[in-house]
Amino acid sequence: MATPYSLHASVLSSAAQGDSEQLLRAVQACPEALYARSERGYTAAHLASWAGHVSTLAILIHMDQSFLAATDVFGQTAVHLAAAAGSLVALQMMHSIDATVLQQATRAGSNAAHLAALRCALACAQTMFVCVDGWMNMTLLSPRRCSPTRTKGERERARTHT
Repeated sequence: MATPYSLHASVLSSAAQGDSEQLLRAVQACPEALYARSERGYTAAHLASWAGHVSTLAILIHMDQSFLAATDVFGQTAVHLAAAAGSLVALQMMHSIDATVLQQATRAGSNAAHLAALRCALACAQTMFVCVDGWMNMTLLSPRRCSPTRTKGERERARTHT
């Protein structure tokens, strides 16, 4: 028999891996496992968002829309992690559920557009400028030069060398 701790870990790992079926089985066995958090305060929605598992993220948000506002220890929501990971589909899905999610700031004052730009996820940043009124006049400062033609692998290699 699975312990509550193992079911909490199962929910988090299933979300990170995009295994919606395993996630649902764990939640069915232990409903409070849905609200498990990692050591950094990540929820299952944070992990699914960061990994780009949009269908798993959609299931989680459908189960409880409070995942849209849940923050980790840095004040980041699933929206912030999707922006930093460059998951445009996840951002669009969360924005369609709650139009205000793109405006939430982390404890450091960064919003999703800042994080997308800093991580060279330019398509995400550009989409957020279109979606949120007033962002067209916002200045984004980035310590790196971003190129929209860079592949994800090129961006990863550039990050490890800086």
